[in-house]
Amino acid sequence: MAETIVLDFAEVKKHGFGLRMALTISAYTKQPIKITNFRADDENKGLRWRDILYAGVIANLGNVEMKGFDKKSTEVETNPKGILGGSKIVKVKNTISVSELIVPAAMLSLGTKSRIRFMGPTDLDNLVAPEFIKYSTLSYLEKMGLKYDLAIIGKGFEEEGSLVLKNNTAALPKNYSVLQKGDLDTIKAYIHTTGYKTHVNDEIYTYAKQRLMQTGKKINFILEENKYIENNVRNKGASMALVAYYDNVTLCGCASGIKKTVPLIGKEAADKIVGYLAKDFSIDSENAAILLPFFCLTKKSEFVINKTSDKYNTAKYVCEKLFKKTIEFDKETRKVVIS
Repeated sequence: MAETIVLDFAEVKKHGFGLRMALTISAYTKQPIKITNFRADDENKGLRWRDILYAGVIANLGNVEMKGFDKKSTEVETNPKGILGGSKIVKVKNTISVSELIVPAAMLSLGTKSRIRFMGPTDLDNLVAPEFIKYSTLSYLEKMGLKYDLAIIGKGFEEEGSLVLKNNTAALPKNYSVLQKGDLDTIKAYIHTTGYKTHVNDEIYTYAKQRLMQTGKKINFILEENKYIENNVRNKGASMALVAYYDNVTLCGCASGIKKTVPLIGKEAADKIVGYLAKDFSIDSENAAILLPFFCLTKKSEFVINKTSDKYNTAKYVCEKLFKKTIEFDKETRKVVIS
């Protein structure tokens, strides 16, 4: 058995995200790990129920034995047994963001051509996050030669939702190098609301379009999906995803909320895309963090990011420790090189 690698989470800030990533890499590489100081300085110390729930799903998909995964625990260990192939169904009883599990599942299905179906109650994030994963995150993987299908079969606010992820390639990427976005082609809008009337979606779309028109650019703007889910029991929620298609990359701006005003949802999503229009980079910091383990599977990867973040720095720490890679960032050019 390989020697256990210790990850000191006093070095990172995004503990829940780092835990999911570390567990996924541990399962994929068959590398035992030990995580210490998990939220050790937090008022609510240690593991929370969502951490345990997410960890259990990843351990099930990756065939990993876990030790210390109890509520309030600040130290955990893994003993990976090797990923088993075949299609899997993951049934989640609690309301969680299943989208948090799509990318870990994508890595754990590499080389297996398996089909993974997530079923269970969804929350507001799941109204918008699958679009971000499908049209933005998975598009980067496709440019690396890793092809996935993500079918969003059903979703709702605390209703039964279903996502199916299918891996269509068994080949690992050799390298990844995209340094420029290219030219903007199209922006597509995906709008979802719960508990509102249908006219609210039109208002969200109008405010988003007005914000994008202020840029003065000729943008092919399309309303791709306009979905309203009647919900008279729970609080009203609204969400929007704007997907910008370029020659080389696909970038997604999302906004959601229960207490936010309807105009703010459209403007907030559009503001993110406007920010992307103004800067020249080939991958946003959110995707850079999420996909760093995939980039570490290559001999060499290089890309330009818009900024670093606590999430990115957490991913960098975990990946450097577990993949034994060097991840360099040039502050002046914002270029990341992984070797």
